[in-house]
Amino acid sequence: MVPQAQRMAAITILMGTWWICESIPIPATGLIPLALMPWLGILRINEAGAPYASDSIFLFMGGFILAPAMQRWHLHRRMALHIINHVGFSPARIVLGFMVASAGISAFISREPLIKS
Repeated sequence: MVPQAQRMAAITILMGTWWICESIPIPATGLIPLALMPWLGILRINEAGAPYASDSIFLFMGGFILAPAMQRWHLHRRMALHIINHVGFSPARIVLGFMVASAGISAFISREPLIKS
């Protein structure tokens, strides 16, 4: 193997070991390539950081940031109770509430930009 491939294999083994052992938090382990690839001469920082700047990553990151805040303030319970109070308590009405909530969320959280440039 060429030296760059050996270095990349070492990064992969390091990340796999840290994921399995959870030596550091898993999200922090995902940042290892961003730090080690430029340092070991595998890729430049711009090339190593490009996959981290995709729309999908920002969408997931935003969700992961909002979820603990919603749990901390019990917003998920409040929203569920609010929906049940509005739609009713029968099984069919609760399913309707899930459908309306899902439609509302998906209307505002989309991967596709509204305005294409």
